Amino acid sequence: MTCVPGTKSCKSCFDGYTLVAGSCLSCLDPNSVYCRPTNLNYSVLCYPKYSIGTSNTSNTTSSVRYCQPCADNCLKCDVNGPGNCDSSQCILGFVQLTGTLNCTACINSCPICNAVNPNICLDCGPSRYSDGQGSCLACSNRCKTCISAINCSICQLGYSLINATCYSNMGYPCAIMGSISQCNECFQGFILNGSTCVFDPSSNGTQTKCPYGYYLSNSSCLICSLTNCRACNSNLCTLCVKGYYLKAGVCLRCSSGCSDCSSATYCNQAADSYYLQNRLDGSNSGKVLACNSPCLTCEYHSDYCLMCINGYNISGSTCLSNSIFTIQIVLGPGSSNTKIFSNSDSNDVQLSEAIKSINRLLNSFCQILESSLTVSDSSCKNAFRLTSLAIGSILMSI
Repeated sequence: MTCVPGTKSCKSCFDGYTLVAGSCLSCLDPNSVYCRPTNLNYSVLCYPKYSIGTSNTSNTTSSVRYCQPCADNCLKCDVNGPGNCDSSQCILGFVQLTGTLNCTACINSCPICNAVNPNICLDCGPSRYSDGQGSCLACSNRCKTCISAINCSICQLGYSLINATCYSNMGYPCAIMGSISQCNECFQGFILNGSTCVFDPSSNGTQTKCPYGYYLSNSSCLICSLTNCRACNSNLCTLCVKGYYLKAGVCLRCSSGCSDCSSATYCNQAADSYYLQNRLDGSNSGKVLACNSPCLTCEYHSDYCLMCINGYNISGSTCLSNSIFTIQIVLGPGSSNTKIFSNSDSNDVQLSEAIKSINRLLNSFCQILESSLTVSDSSCKNAFRLTSLAIGSILMSI
């Protein structure tokens, strides 16, 4: 939001508001980024994961046009309309199965999976590797990328790669290690003497540049002693550590809800339980808003969860209590390659055929569940709730 200098009149507004006679008025649709100044009920642009619905009249001064949700776990549905998903617009961890307009979860926490068989992971993403059977496992916390649990290919900042393993750097003046006890490359002003960094004779024992955490004083690098300072110039800080911003040579803490900021009023990265509010053009407004519990992290809206607090698990963009037992089953051809239903069947027919086909599976679940849940075989099966997520996908919950 910006104002006319020297006045209380606005020139532009935050998302969700529209400019009317110098004032910012809230759109009546909570999912609207921008609405008509002459009709606050008429949405013009929606937040991601929402699309414009149809208006009830052609008169834009009196009609109502709200933003309606896309299919669950879908980023954009401008082409296929509310309740559906546009091609390749599912969020990470979900896929638009061939022939469908919905988003189905990839199996085993895979970020990108096959559109025909979501059991097959195509890309494990950063800090994870494929086990060779379509599943993704976590790399060591020192690895940025890896090819197995014990073989790193790129290390996180502050570590050196030695024989496929990431080791903590020796520290200044060694820049890159060659082995656990040997330095392979030194900072400017130093050269290797065997496996140790010593002053470079050609620099006459002087330095012209120091690494982060040090400053140049009388041709030597001295450590910064200023609080929360990453780089300094004698008694003034020039760069702060994350979570602090620079003001007059001093590092000050970012405001509540912000983990990285440029000033007291402009946030670059939201802390857990907060999200960044975007402007109309999609750029960062610098303002943070709180997520609603039980979201640990969220985006776009206070209720669009990415991670959950303890005791809850993520399901799409919603946090569900751990007391809910859910199983997602992707139905496909058996060994005889016979499908239990076709893509042309109605949703009711698909769901009905799917329920018939998993009765024996339900019996198996009820036999192995804890005795507190198995009062009788009949009551156990009745406790399961079946929901059709998309063609070929069923969600079972108890």
